[in-house]
Amino acid sequence: MMKKRSITDRKVHLLGYSRFKRSAVLSEGTCVRFVYPSGAIYDVPRAYLSTWFGTIPLPTPRIRASRVLADGMITRVYFRGGHSVDVAWDTVLMACEPAYEHFGGLTPESRRLTKAGITQYGNFRKEER
Repeated sequence: MMKKRSITDRKVHLLGYSRFKRSAVLSEGTCVRFVYPSGAIYDVPRAYLSTWFGTIPLPTPRIRASRVLADGMITRVYFRGGHSVDVAWDTVLMACEPAYEHFGGLTPESRRLTKAGITQYGNFRKEER
C-alpha cells in the first residue's frame, strides 16, 4: 500500500490544492462539492459547513447554488433565504483533509468543530477522478 502524501503549505500549489477547480450543489441542496485541480473531491453537508461560519441562520437553509470566484481562491455558497458565505480553498482542507498540515484549524474551537464533524459525518473526501 502506498503511503499517502502529506499536504503542506509549502507544497500545496505543486500538489494541486491551492485553489478550487469547480464546485457543485448536490442532494437537492443538502451538500456542496468542492473539487481541486489535484482531483480531490470533498462533499460537505450544509450542516457541517454552517459550523464554519457564524452568519448562517439555524436551522441551516438548503444550498441553492455555488460558484468558484477569485481565480479559484474561494467558492461562494448561496443559501435559500439570501445568505451566502465565501469558502477559501484552505478552509476545506483544514476542516476535511486529515493529510493537510493544518487539519483541524488553528484554534481550540476549530479543532473541536472539526473533531465533531468528522465524528458525525465521517470522511468527506471522495475518490479522485
